[in-house]
Amino acid sequence: MHSLNGVAERAIRSIMEHVRSDLVASNAPIGFWTHAAEHAVDILNRTTGPPGSNVTAYESLTGAKPTIMSILPFGCRTFSVKPRSAYLKTEIQSRSWPGIHVGRCPNIPGAYRTWMPQLGKIVSSSEVYFNEDIYPWRPDTPHATLVPTAPPDADHTQMPGLPAAGFPAGIAPTPDAPAPQSIAQAFASAVRPALGAARDSRRVLLLFSGPYRRPDGLAAFLRQRGLDVVLFDNDPKHGGEKDDITKDDV
Repeated sequence: MHSLNGVAERAIRSIMEHVRSDLVASNAPIGFWTHAAEHAVDILNRTTGPPGSNVTAYESLTGAKPTIMSILPFGCRTFSVKPRSAYLKTEIQSRSWPGIHVGRCPNIPGAYRTWMPQLGKIVSSSEVYFNEDIYPWRPDTPHATLVPTAPPDADHTQMPGLPAAGFPAGIAPTPDAPAPQSIAQAFASAVRPALGAARDSRRVLLLFSGPYRRPDGLAAFLRQRGLDVVLFDNDPKHGGEKDDITKDDV
């Protein structure tokens, strides 16, 4: 029983203190307490660690330093970008759904959970903008003049099993990127973080590709755009056993 374990008892107390403060601060209905609990665990994993340890629980699991700027306030206003199929070009419609932030999605890196009252459900999406000073569940919240902003980049190692810091072995982020030579380059460097060799690579891995020499396939399309395509397909008609990715040597 956790009541006989002081460490477990203190951990539960810390979580429930966060839950209580989130629900009170946002005025969220009590039914959202489970999402507030996940939000609390997300924060505690990145800010606290096991007793006697000098690293956080997140770093102990992944080997990477955690970031907390991508953790947004529970209950704040969100705007989730609609998929292309959800609106018509011929009509003047909103391109996003207004909602309420209820925490990050634990099984989709970079995604957030949003409660959408007009849809009556919680939606997970990585294309979300936030107004951190508006809390829809609180009628006394003053209207903000700030423009909704996208969240900071989330940890690339949100899910266990990914390489530390989100980079494959032997590949590290570029420490000093060259100065932009054009407005387009300056814009790209401002809105997207540099991911080192992975981002600049022109090589594409295509699994279960089908016929290697198909003239109208995806590989031909990518080569027309200057990409180096590596094909793998274990079908005997295509690559066969030598391209069977279930084998360690391949």
